[in-house]
Amino acid sequence: TEGYCATEYWFTLVCLYIGFGFQTYLTSQFLTILVEMSISGQRFREEVRTAGEYMRHKGLPADVRDRVREFYALKYRGKKVFDERAILSRFSTPIRQEILNFNSRELLIFVPLLRNCPSEIFKGFARAFENSVHSIGEDVFLENDDAADEGLLYFLRSGTADVLAQSRGLPGKYTPKPIASLGEGCYFGDVALLLDVRRTATVRCTTTCICYTIERESLLAALRDFPYVHKYMLTIARRRYQRIERLSIAAESAFRDPGESRSLEDVRADPSNVDEEDAQTDFYKGHLEQL
Repeated sequence: TEGYCATEYWFTLVCLYIGFGFQTYLTSQFLTILVEMSISGQRFREEVRTAGEYMRHKGLPADVRDRVREFYALKYRGKKVFDERAILSRFSTPIRQEILNFNSRELLIFVPLLRNCPSEIFKGFARAFENSVHSIGEDVFLENDDAADEGLLYFLRSGTADVLAQSRGLPGKYTPKPIASLGEGCYFGDVALLLDVRRTATVRCTTTCICYTIERESLLAALRDFPYVHKYMLTIARRRYQRIERLSIAAESAFRDPGESRSLEDVRADPSNVDEEDAQTDFYKGHLEQL
């Protein structure tokens, strides 16, 4: 009996120690998650507070402050700020790539170019994607901007924007008209990056836009092993360059001669002025149904 009681005693003691250790581990993991959530939320609040103090110090107008608040609301929807680059750097390459692919997976649905390309190109893009948020009325970039300054290609995740006709040295009273509309699934900025020219037109947001962006170096690196895709994108960029020229001339003619028999809208509707990539997006197909 004494032997049995001693065995039972030690067995119970070991189980208690194991249970206590397991409970301690679970509690520490739970507390770690809570602390991380608290830190990320605190970072968000700190960024918003710092931005608010800066805007008050500079005396920025109310509409600018509203746009900044909208930026934070869209950029950080969960009201949390993470150092994603630092977090991902701790993972192995396969896990990091899987996470990056997952984060930008929606582009495979919306962007025909990515949907039709080899998966390796999308993986290369996913490794370099960054997010950008642009408010309604904001110019993503301006005609004649030097693309070398920021060198970004934009994939439009949500929102709409207009491509404006070139100013072409016309007097100040001339207001460039929209010559193309962009929406979910469209990509833009490729003309300057791939043809090594300045921005050929201004792109202005007509609603709040959320974009994925990729730098020129990362774009070319992802295309290096796929010269036929690079060649295709160059062809699209050249056609866009020529199309912008044609439509800008039509916009200038409409400005100089308002009674021009063929309106800018008619010129835009001409099949030769329809963008091959944009035409494959759901946005473009829906836009046609509304006309």
